[in-house]
Amino acid sequence: MIATPNATSMADIAERAQVGRVTVYRHFPTKEDLLSTLFAEQLDSAVEVARKAAADPDGWRGLV
Repeated sequence: MIATPNATSMADIAERAQVGRVTVYRHFPTKEDLLSTLFAEQLDSAVEVARKAAADPDGWRGLV
């Protein structure tokens, strides 16, 4: 669904999440707000993985 954001409606997202449309709109007034939040969460996760990898004294183990 997120791979083709223009082809996916907020109603589709609500249905897939098994919540009401109002619930989705209460938290994310626009699809852009939803996608921005999802992107930020994914980026935060990637940064955390990178930090843990960089902290590992064994460079190879930190990489894989």
